[in-house]
Order: sequence, then structure tokens, then C-alpha cells
Amino acid sequence: MSGKLSGKTIILFILIFFAILLMIISTYAYFNYRSIPETNNEDNRINVIFNDNSSIALVNAKKGDNINKNFVVKNTTDKILYYNIEFYDLINNYGDNKDIVYSLISNKNGAYINNSYMPLSSEVVASNIKINAKEEHQYSLNITINESQKDNTTFSTNINVKVNEEYSSFEKDTLGYKILNNNNIKSLKNLDTSELVEGLYYTNNTNDGKTIYFFRGSKNLNNNVLIDKTCYKIIRTTEDNGVRIIYNGEINDGICDGSINVTGESEYNSKSNYNAYVGFMYGTANSGTYEKEHQNVNSSKIKTYLDTYYSNNLNKYSSIIANSIYCSNRKTSKFTYGKVNYGINGYKNDNTGYDSMYKFINNINTYKCDLVNDKLHVDILSNPIGLLTSDEALYAGINDERILDNYLNSENSYWTMTPAYFNGVYAYNFIIKDGKLTQSNVSEKHGVRPVITLKNSVKVKSGNGSDISPYVVY
Repeated sequence: MSGKLSGKTIILFILIFFAILLMIISTYAYFNYRSIPETNNEDNRINVIFNDNSSIALVNAKKGDNINKNFVVKNTTDKILYYNIEFYDLINNYGDNKDIVYSLISNKNGAYINNSYMPLSSEVVASNIKINAKEEHQYSLNITINESQKDNTTFSTNINVKVNEEYSSFEKDTLGYKILNNNNIKSLKNLDTSELVEGLYYTNNTNDGKTIYFFRGSKNLNNNVLIDKTCYKIIRTTEDNGVRIIYNGEINDGICDGSINVTGESEYNSKSNYNAYVGFMYGTANSGTYEKEHQNVNSSKIKTYLDTYYSNNLNKYSSIIANSIYCSNRKTSKFTYGKVNYGINGYKNDNTGYDSMYKFINNINTYKCDLVNDKLHVDILSNPIGLLTSDEALYAGINDERILDNYLNSENSYWTMTPAYFNGVYAYNFIIKDGKLTQSNVSEKHGVRPVITLKNSVKVKSGNGSDISPYVVY
């Protein structure tokens, strides 16, 4: 009958209905996969595509649980751009940021962060990331519960990618520019930190996620700098594009051979019987609180040594030396080492573990300096001079294995400025000895290798960074 629909017609309508529904779902899924960053440019210069969406959440997760997020950042323009990656709307009630660690690994030259502590609030985790015209950076973000000491714990965040309008790269003919252009820059992806591999590497595991370039490998690296007759080894760049260098002896027949690369010997501190004495600067020993114990009031024995060295040898070059941050990482952490349990009090003669030792044990590397009180600069130090840190040594390839060929090795043991632990009797800090990173009582004597940072404006007069033709900057 004409008033009724045939069975075939009904089936056709059903098929059309499901086809339309499928198109709606597919369209929704596409836009759900695609995240357009908040930029001030209406042409959407950066596109971001997620494997699902930009949000991440972990609820009541236990130690060892993890979640993975993949996404792609694409430069749609014909110009080089720089961008930041941010965790925003972040909720983290695990209490201690060591409870969650994350890695952000990319292909090509995208951001690289390996085993970093998850922040407790929203922040930029990687910045100043260079992306060439029409280039894509593929990312894998892995988040793992390292510890979980609280019930009903929750972590959640969203990922945002945003063009960095303010970034400026190294100016032409500066030392930083020469370093980047004279070396093949490598990613740490798939690199075990126990391996000694030659080259210039980069990481974003830094303050504000800024890209830092660092040398890793043997004494054959082209990372030599000459200031008048004094030789230095380039350790790394800094967050403000300065260049951090370590004393490597006086020039010998035109060669920076580093045969004698300590300026002398010193105790780190004259006493070692309280937590205060792990500090490059310290407060009141045997006090009742962490804050009083670790105030930046008193100069350590080794800081006094460095101040004298600066006045006698470096003050005349102050026009090229930057006011940079030197990290005396006194953040405390719980761990067990040598069958001794270390706590987090950090005052009097309480057994206390310091964060750099925790990272050393657990193979975690970062240039971050978490506590404001530990970010030492010229307003606190008086002179812009410090020592190597244990993190800088680890990134350079020095670890707990004996590696004599590393460019940071010396015939003399020498101090870093990094605390390790207080064992209830003595304070211990990190030293480099016989080609490896180890610990020493702070009242013992070891060599001193001063560290300074050259301004980002310092130009290279001549040289290619080799030991026979070092970069001449003054």
C-alpha cells in the first residue's frame, strides 16, 4: 500500500541514520584529538595532536602504576619557531613531589626530560624548544608513581603547547653561538647515564624547563676556553645563555693540557659534626629547625678560599663574568644507604639525607634547583664564583664507576658544592676522586677547581675549542 513504507525502505533509512551518526562521532573524535594552543597569533602556527586528549588523571594509584600520553607538535609555518610545554590546572595531593616522576621524550630535537619530579602545581616544564619550518616533534610522556604514602591520592593535569614569543637565541660570534655551531648536538634519548659517549647534548630538565647544552665525554672534546693564560673546560650553558666553565690549569707551551688542574686544597668546612656544615653557606649549627641550620649567613671554609681566589685572580675579568646561580642543594630526602636510614630533619646531628644523594642512588638527573634558599647568587655570595655540582658531573659522564678519561677527571680529588648526607656523626659532601663521584667528610682536605659563568654576550676572538686552539675570549 502507498501509505506504508516497505521493508527495504526502512532498512535504507536505518543505514542512512547510522552513517550520519558515524560521521558525527568521527568529526567529534577528530576535534577531540586535536588541541589548538592558546597563542596570540590567529593563524594557529603550532598544531598539537594527541592520541586521545590533552588531559591526564591518576586516582588512588599505587607504587609502580604509570600512564603514557603521546602527542605531536607541528610547526605549520615557513619560519623557525620556539615553543613551551606547560602542565596547567595541575592537582597533585601526593604531598612530596618525589612521589611521582615523569619523562618527556621526543624525536629529533624536541624537549628531553628524563625521570624528573612531578611539580606540585601548574608550571612550564619545557621551554625555548626550537622547531624548524613545517617540522613535527613527536612526544611520549610517561608518568610513574615512584612512592605512594598517602591514601585517596589524586593527580591530574592538562598539557598546553604555546609559542614562545620572547625567546632569543645565542647572538652570532658569542661563545654560546660557537659551541652550538661547532658541534653536532645530540639528544640523550636512549642514552644510559653510565655510558661515556662523546659530544654536546641537551636537556630540558632544568629550572623553568629551559634548554641547556652540556658536554659529555673524554678529554678530547673541543670544550676548552682560554682567559689570558688560564685554561678552562666548558661544562654547560645556563638558563640565561651564559657559559659555565671550570678551572683547568695554566696554559703550557700553547696547550691546555690540564696536567695540574686544581688551584690548591681546602677543607669544605672546618667542622663536620652538625647538618649545617654540608652548606656552601650555613646558619646556626646545632639549631632546633632546618631553617635556622641552613640560613645563608656564614661562609664555609671553601667559600672563603674561593673569595680570596676571585679577588686575587678573577676580579680583573669581572666585565665578562655573569651573576649566575650556583645551586647548593640542601633539600632533604629519605633513603637508605650503607644500611643506614636517613630522614629529612636536616638540623642538629639528626641522620639526614640530602636530595642529590637520593637522585644519585636512584639514577635521577636534573639541573633543577628546587629551594629558593639554595639558589646562591652574587647578592648572597659577594663574588660570582662557585664549584661544580654533582648533577653537572653526572651529566658530563662522571658517576660511581671509575672513568679516568672523562674531561672532569683530575689527578687530584676535588670538591663539588653538593651535600650528600649527615650520618649522625659527620657531614658528607660529594667529591670527584679517581674518575668517579663519591662522598667525603667535609672536614677532610681535597682539591679546589673554581667554577665561573661567562656572560651570554662574551665574544670569541679566536680558536675552535680544542686543547691546542682553545676559544680565546679575553
